[in-house]
Amino acid sequence: MKVMFLITLTLSLIACEQQELPEVTVEAEQGIGVASAKDDSANNDSSDETAAAEPGEDSEDDHSAPTPPEQDQPTVLRAAAMVSSSSESMQLGEQRTLTVTVMTDSEFEGGNINVRIDRDELQGIDDGSYVKTDLNSSVVSGLGPNSSRTLLLTLETKTMSPSFSARELKVVIEKDGLEKEYPLMLEVRPEVEVAIISAQSTPYMYNRSKATCFQEHAQGLQVIFANRTNDFAAGREPCIHTGGVLQHCNQGDPDSRMKLNEVYVVGRPGNPRKVMPSSGLVNAIYYDHFNGNDSNGKRLYFNVEPGTERTINNGGTSCE
Repeated sequence: MKVMFLITLTLSLIACEQQELPEVTVEAEQGIGVASAKDDSANNDSSDETAAAEPGEDSEDDHSAPTPPEQDQPTVLRAAAMVSSSSESMQLGEQRTLTVTVMTDSEFEGGNINVRIDRDELQGIDDGSYVKTDLNSSVVSGLGPNSSRTLLLTLETKTMSPSFSARELKVVIEKDGLEKEYPLMLEVRPEVEVAIISAQSTPYMYNRSKATCFQEHAQGLQVIFANRTNDFAAGREPCIHTGGVLQHCNQGDPDSRMKLNEVYVVGRPGNPRKVMPSSGLVNAIYYDHFNGNDSNGKRLYFNVEPGTERTINNGGTSCE
C-alpha cells in the first residue's frame, strides 16, 4: 500500500511540474515581447515627431512660408551719361557750369541712379578747398525706360587754387553696384584776369574783391587786366595803374587805353612779366589811372601760404 501511494504521489508531482512550467515560461516570454513592441512603437513615434520638426522637411504641421528662389542680379547698367564738355582749361578765380545728362534705355527697370565726381587724380594737389566740383544733385530719381534727366556740374577755381596741367576727373553713375565712368580733363593755368565790370561808380567795380590772394606758382603767375564793360565814353577808356612786381600801363600811349573786351597782359606782349615765387610775399595796388588813387585802390597779394589767406586784408577786407 505504501509503495503504491508513493508511486502515485510522485507521478502526480511530475505531472504538475510538466503542466505548470511551460505555462509560466510562455507567459513571461509573451510579456517581454509585448513590452518590446510598445517601446519600439514609442521610439518610432518620437522619431517621426523629431523628423517633422526638422527645417526643410515636408510636414503636415509645417506652415512656414517657403524660401523664395534667388533673384538674378543685373549685370549691365541700363543707363548712360553725357557730359557737355570732355576738357576744360581754366584760369584762377574762374567758374564754369557744365551739364550732365543721365539717360536710360528700354530695359531700365526704374530706381535711383547715383552720380558723383571722382577726383582721385587731384589727390595731393587739392583737397577740394580751392578747386571745387559741385553737382546740383547726387541722385537722379523717377526715371523710367527711355528717359533722361539733366544735372548741373559747377567747376570753380579759387584765386588761391594751385595750377596744374590736365588731370582727369570722372563723372560716375551707379546703380545696384554697377558703375559707368565718363572722363573730364581739367587744366588750371597759372594766370588770373582782373576785369572792370562797371564804371558807373568810383571806384569802379571789378570781378575781384578789395583784397585778392594767390599762392605761389612754380612757373610764375601771369596777371591780365581787362575791360569787360561798355560804360566808358570814347576816348575815356581805362588804363590800369599799378606798380611793384606788376607793370604800370603806358599812360603816354593812347593804345594803352583798353577798348571793350580788350585785355592788358602785364608786361605787354613779348615781355610777359610774371610774379615768380622768388619774389616772396608781396602785393600790388591797382586802379584806373584816369579815375582813382591809392586810397580807393584794390590789392593783389602774391605767394601766400595756403591756409593763411584769411589773415591778410586790405582796409579791413580779408582776401577772397
